[in-house]
Amino acid sequence: MRAFEQRDFEAERLRAIVRVQGAGLLLCLVVILILAVVLLVGRGGHTARGIFIDGKLTVMVHNKQAAEAVSERLLKEAQGSLPGAASFKESWSDETCRVEGRSVLTIEEATDALRPLLTVLVEAVAICVDDSNVLVMASRELAEAAIKKLKQSYADLVADEKSITQVKTREKIELAEVQVQPDQILTDIGTAVNILKAGDHKLTVVVVTEGTRDVAYRDVDERKDSETLPKGTEREVREGRPGKKRIYQRYVYENGKLVRTDKLRVEILRECIPRRILVGTGEVTP
Repeated sequence: MRAFEQRDFEAERLRAIVRVQGAGLLLCLVVILILAVVLLVGRGGHTARGIFIDGKLTVMVHNKQAAEAVSERLLKEAQGSLPGAASFKESWSDETCRVEGRSVLTIEEATDALRPLLTVLVEAVAICVDDSNVLVMASRELAEAAIKKLKQSYADLVADEKSITQVKTREKIELAEVQVQPDQILTDIGTAVNILKAGDHKLTVVVVTEGTRDVAYRDVDERKDSETLPKGTEREVREGRPGKKRIYQRYVYENGKLVRTDKLRVEILRECIPRRILVGTGEVTP
């Protein structure tokens, strides 16, 4: 009986050893599997965020947040203090990709790599003269201010006239929304005015003023025959007095130069009294 129990105990101990060895073998298999995965990842099996320019994979960064940071940096860098919204001329997209041996760049490295490959455009406002873009301002407010200052500079040249009734440009001016590279955008109003005053598309500013001038005038002398005076003689019997009239005129200037004067009306301020002269018709006594 005791011998039988001893054999059962030995068998149970052997089975326990087999179970421990089986568990160890399973653990070894798990470790081997993990090592295989790590090896696969080390050979490029993991993913990152690929940035595509015009449909071509250009660089890879760690994640979507990094890709967005690169885009934001490039746009802000080019836009600077310009108020218009910035965008890329080229098509930009990013998506998750397998690394497969490619280098995954930091945000700074990706920014440097993409900078020469991208063209940043900024929203601005073009001043168009007769349907041709002459210059581009950073905003509509700046464009309008430049046109106003141009007109005022020519109006100031004729400020001695009584009143300015009209200031306009002979050419058609329009403002158009455009997207251009930042180095094509002007922010200085003075520079814009100088461009509009010169060049192939310079503007002609027409300034119309109205004023008056007072002038003296005389009527034709009144001449009357007199038999009491010898023929061929004359005598002034009334000295007369010049009159005074006010002339209302319109002056038209182009870029500060007077090109036309129009008489609007005449107002008599003081009537003229003509001279009265007696003309002798009498016989001459020998």
